[in-house]
Amino acid sequence: HNQLDEINIPVLICAGKHDVQTPLIMNQQLQDGIKYSELVIFEKSGHFPFIEENELFLNTLNNFLNIND
Repeated sequence: HNQLDEINIPVLICAGKHDVQTPLIMNQQLQDGIKYSELVIFEKSGHFPFIEENELFLNTLNNFLNIND
């Protein structure tokens, strides 16, 4: 039973474009299944965008959480 449609809070899905462990199609399926989700694709990352594109990742997360410097 797919329960993704039961998630009713904002969800940020971060995906590395070159991630071989979690292909983009899987992240797109998550986005399609979660009503209030936002998918951000990190163009220069594999499985670790929080390391590979750290500054962009942190900016993205801060914006999602509405945290201002």
